[in-house]
Formats: sequence, C-alpha cells, structure tokens
Amino acid sequence: MGNETIFYYVTEEAVTGHKRAVKLHFWQRMKFTSFVVEKNEMTVAAIMIPAVQKGWKSEKLLRLMWETAEKHPLYSGNIRILIQPDVQFLLTEQKHDVSETSKRLPQSVQSDTFLSIGFPMSEKILREQFPLQNRRCGPESVVLLLGELFFPEEQIRHFGEMIQPYLPRVNALTVIYGAEDSADQKTETELFHAAEMQSGTGAEMVSDSFQESGRLGEVIQEYTEELYYEYGLVSQILCGRDIPANRIQCGRNGLVKRNSLSGGQSPVLFLDYGYPDLKPLRMLKEGDIYLDVASSEEKEALFRRKYRGIFYQSPRKYLDTMVKSGYDK
Repeated sequence: MGNETIFYYVTEEAVTGHKRAVKLHFWQRMKFTSFVVEKNEMTVAAIMIPAVQKGWKSEKLLRLMWETAEKHPLYSGNIRILIQPDVQFLLTEQKHDVSETSKRLPQSVQSDTFLSIGFPMSEKILREQFPLQNRRCGPESVVLLLGELFFPEEQIRHFGEMIQPYLPRVNALTVIYGAEDSADQKTETELFHAAEMQSGTGAEMVSDSFQESGRLGEVIQEYTEELYYEYGLVSQILCGRDIPANRIQCGRNGLVKRNSLSGGQSPVLFLDYGYPDLKPLRMLKEGDIYLDVASSEEKEALFRRKYRGIFYQSPRKYLDTMVKSGYDK
C-alpha cells in the first residue's frame, strides 16, 4: 500500500457515536467535515456524512461528495476512494450494490470496495500482531480459509507472502476450501501423511476426486508441496464438508498433533479470504486470532455477538478504528 492516500466516506454517527439529523434549507450550502489520520505510512482523509431530517437525495449527496473530494488539499487524480456500507446505502438504496455508484463517480477518482485494500492492509494487521523484529514472535498453527471473492492464485500468492517470515515457527497448517453447499463438492478430504511424504510418495498420492476439484485444488496442492520440501511442513487439506469435530493435524517432519490445532495453548491464526460458510468457526478456541481479509460485515457482527474471546480483525474494522481514534472530539 505504501504511502497511498485514501478518501474514506463514513457516516457522522459511525465516527462520533452520536446521532443527529441536520435540517437542510435550499439556501444553505452544505459542507462535509473532514479530518486526516496517518498511521503506518498510510494517510486516510475521513469525510463525515451527516444524517438529514428528510433523508438524502442520492444525486445531491453524490455531488457534495465529489465537491468535497475535489476541494480537499490531499486530492489528486489517482486517489483511492472507499465508501462505508452505510453511505453506499444512502447512494444506491441497496446496501451492498456499489456498481451504479461507481459508474457515476468522476473518472479522475478510483472508486473501490474494501477488497481493494484487503491484501495490503491485512499484511499491516498481521505485522502489528506479530512484529517481524521479534524473531520469537509468530503463529505456530495457521488455518487458511480460501474463498470465492479472489482468484485462487491471488489468495495463495498473498498468503504465501504474508506468512513467509513466520514459516520457520509454523508447526501446523490447515487449508480449508469449498463450502458444503458449493457446486464443486466432488472432493474428498486430503491429508498429506508424514510417513508417505518422507518416503517420497506422498506428493503423488492425490486421488482422482481431488484432481476433479479444478484449479483451486491444483494451486493448493502445488503450494503445500513447496512448503513440505522447503520447510518440512506437512499440510492438512480439507474440503468444507469434511471438517471433523476432532481434528488430526499434521505438523513439521511428521509430527501429528491430535485434538488441538496447536498441540498446546498457543493461539491459532485463522486467515479468511472470504470463505462462504460458518462451519470452520466451530474450530475456534478462546485466545485465537481471526483475520478476515474480505471484511465480511456479517462475520464481524457475528464475532461481536458470539466470539468475544477471539481476537477478530479485518481491513474494514482496522480502518474504522483508525478513523474513530483519530477524530478530534
């Protein structure tokens, strides 16, 4: 992400925590309040949208958003604009549909969703949680949840880059893909057994059903083979429907750990790239770390209600927290 500047449109209530409705008069010129927050080489210009008594007309709101951006001292032709879901709703009247809004934005401004910053901001979050300066700091057990929002190669490549500095400490990796109700549920659970891998035959022991799962299965297989040959890390690959209640987790050099992903009290790191099912959440234990790369609103709400003992973070939550903490009350 580098020194990229983000213009983030948020509701006033989301930042201040107070709900107020402004009464608009035709002779008044509305101006949106904005402020700048900087953190970790990232600059965010937060622009607050107040509620109005009779509701916003989408065209007027969009025009004011344009004007605010263009008059802002940090404005440039290549800025990245992010729109909070509640503001999207005001513009489109359909909370998760930003396609029409994107078409109406000025060509000089790049409109984007949270997926656009999901990868680089997730790396920032992970580095904060596990500082690279501390060589003894890092996850021992990792669960990778692959989704359908990104290309398989994108997910594996980004995951590989994020996790690479910690791989010498990782003893267990579980890769989960394909929810139970997915269209390509032809795949059986595949476990690369340590004894088979050590004999040189495990890499070839992939069933026909695994190969039928398509490109995603191939990408996972190639990556986990590389991990074994380079780090001695034996990976467990699960199709969503095959997530067991008591798991057997393979680790480095054939070490088998039963009933616990970590084999001890160390927290497990979950990296979710938009996995479409909630079934893996039953694997969570208090103290685990869950990084929701895809910034699912539904999952964030679920974690607030049911999983308070889990450290949950996402690019959306990270950005919202950053803006709230940087607001000068």
